[in-house]
Amino acid sequence: MKLVRLVSTPQKNGTLLFDCNFNDGIEINADSKIALQSVSANLTGGNFIITDANNDITYQIKTGFEKTINLQNNIYTKSNFTQLLYDIENKLNESTKWELGLNKVLGLEWHCSLEGAGKIYIQYKIGASREYNDPTGAGGQLWLFNNVKALNTSDPHTGLGVYALEVGLPASGTFDNLMISNSFVSKGVGYVRARIATLTTTGDANSSGYYVGLSKLTGDGNYTEHDLSYAIRATITPLGVLEYYTVIDGVATLSATSPTAVIPNSDDNDVMEVVIDGRLVKMNIFRSDGTKVELILGGLPYTAGENLYPFIVFKSDSVNGSVDGVRFTPSQFNNEDGNLSTDLQPQQGLSAPPVNTNPIRNTDNYIRFQSINLANYLGYASRRQPQGGYQNSKLALFIGQEEFSVGLSVRGFIIELLNMKLDCYDSYSNTPELPAGGQRANILAVIPSTDSSGNLVFTPPTLNFIDLLNKQPLSVRNIKARIVSSDYSELEIEGLGMINLLLD
Repeated sequence: MKLVRLVSTPQKNGTLLFDCNFNDGIEINADSKIALQSVSANLTGGNFIITDANNDITYQIKTGFEKTINLQNNIYTKSNFTQLLYDIENKLNESTKWELGLNKVLGLEWHCSLEGAGKIYIQYKIGASREYNDPTGAGGQLWLFNNVKALNTSDPHTGLGVYALEVGLPASGTFDNLMISNSFVSKGVGYVRARIATLTTTGDANSSGYYVGLSKLTGDGNYTEHDLSYAIRATITPLGVLEYYTVIDGVATLSATSPTAVIPNSDDNDVMEVVIDGRLVKMNIFRSDGTKVELILGGLPYTAGENLYPFIVFKSDSVNGSVDGVRFTPSQFNNEDGNLSTDLQPQQGLSAPPVNTNPIRNTDNYIRFQSINLANYLGYASRRQPQGGYQNSKLALFIGQEEFSVGLSVRGFIIELLNMKLDCYDSYSNTPELPAGGQRANILAVIPSTDSSGNLVFTPPTLNFIDLLNKQPLSVRNIKARIVSSDYSELEIEGLGMINLLLD
């Protein structure tokens, strides 16, 4: 019997490769056997490779509305695994868009995170559509006001506030008379809305009407025109012509769509909406005849994950310009908001846009990974969550069953000899090394897991000798081996790795 010690060969990428040369040839008798005595390596993290073969995640948040996302192809390690979580989160939010019969997505946002218990959470929450100008009630106060206030004194719980420039202040051509929130809207389908209450001419086209929109910047009221990232401007010329403008990063463009005739303080006046709708930012007008008009057909590209903050800028004085029916859907993953959870406030009138149900109804939810390897890498025990049936709930939460430690604690490892033939077989077929159907492999040992610190330290409880397929004696001067994860993806190492072999 012979003992052979293999020491890992330094690699530029730190992978676990053993390429060991011996000055004196190791004489191996015909029909010999080989066994693993022990192995050790300080692992820095398990690589996981996303390809077209494993990058799909299918999910359902309501029966009849199943969707599939495709993750970005990439190699993930201990140093960049958070990018995978962001990609899952962003792709889920990008796929979340409103369609007829799916009002549940209004205010919905997905979130993928590693929580304190060391497990992956994939979940969504829904920001209730409210006015959020209620400092003493359950709705909370999420607006900052600069020279703007509610004109009425009605109960703030009703959400029927009328907003305008403070009484007595003159119309202005500046952009710092506004109400703005430091709470960004939901990143799946999040919006700000306001209805035209009054809109009459001030005699100056530059100081009439108001802007409703979303900004890439939060602020303290010192807004400039450039800060209006996405907005609708409703205005009126000195000759009394009603106009809509679309505004992108402060650049205003006259729209071919005009406001319908304004009846002062009517519930049926146009409602303006600026909304994140999956991959797009859209600017919509809802009319009293039940139609919705997209001011920019097809919308504008939205940068996944970007925070957008609602605002309303007033140009007119309080006599000539006001809005009501103010609503927005704050992100429920913004810690500054304390994860507000309140009932939504309905929107009245024939021009009322669609809203979520109140209360939000339970629906059948699930997620399904295309690849069990991706599911296991994230700490999920099965491809489908839940494995059987559905999670019937209004807000879905899928928690990994295993602690996530960059995949190392939830999958096994393979020691593979690269230039010696072993009497071993592997049915796994989803790798270039093993064509469909599986075949003979050169696997010396399969190691179930790492130790408590995440390092690979293993001594088999019994020696299991495997036949070397050598009908003739061999004189071996080089032995090549590698340690990979159970799906043959590479691992990273700090320092040296060692494999001790026994030849019989």
